[in-house]
Amino acid sequence: MKKIGLLILISTFWFCYSYKPILFSKKKSTAIDSIFMYSKTFPINGYNCSWKIDTLDFPIFYLLDNSTKRILLEAPVDFNVYDNYAVNIDSIDNFNSYVFKDLNFDGFLDFNIYSKGSMPMTSSTNIYIFNNKKKIFEYSEELTDVSIDSINQRKRFLITSSFTFSSTTQKKHHFTNKGKLKYTEIITEEKINESDSSNYINIIYEKKIRDKIIKRERKIEKLNN
Repeated sequence: MKKIGLLILISTFWFCYSYKPILFSKKKSTAIDSIFMYSKTFPINGYNCSWKIDTLDFPIFYLLDNSTKRILLEAPVDFNVYDNYAVNIDSIDNFNSYVFKDLNFDGFLDFNIYSKGSMPMTSSTNIYIFNNKKKIFEYSEELTDVSIDSINQRKRFLITSSFTFSSTTQKKHHFTNKGKLKYTEIITEEKINESDSSNYINIIYEKKIRDKIIKRERKIEKLNN
């Protein structure tokens, strides 16, 4: 019984040890306070910030303004995704360079984080836009999509996409030089079967300003077999 108890203790210790440092190097700048972990200080949009991470259950990341301790951003982060998905993170600098990008082209860094669903089509890249007036990051339901395909700084557009078993949708968001969304172009391609059993694709183009569709076109093209 003593051996079993010792094995359980060792296993528990190993899990806790291997779980916490995934996004942080083992430097003295990383501190652990009860259930929270703190990163080293780094600059974001003119603030000296640090991450405060709630490590219980599904980790919650809080972006703190170190001078006021005010929370600028709160977002869930899947440790497993960012340990294995798309980038090998071995320090907070690598993590920050991956998740902080200017997505609405106003000169301020925004935040994007991948959330893994039960399958790829139910996953999402959650986007938080920095509001310079309120000095916080705000979740954007309009820009959040399965993936980010392109960020064009020169022409100020952001392309995102999603898909189902039978269709793909691509959204091209156009912005002003002050970061305001001008309009969005949406192209949906859907596979259909006509009576001759050949494969056709239904292509729908939409142009949207705010929540209003101002243009809609549809055409059918035959797929090359």
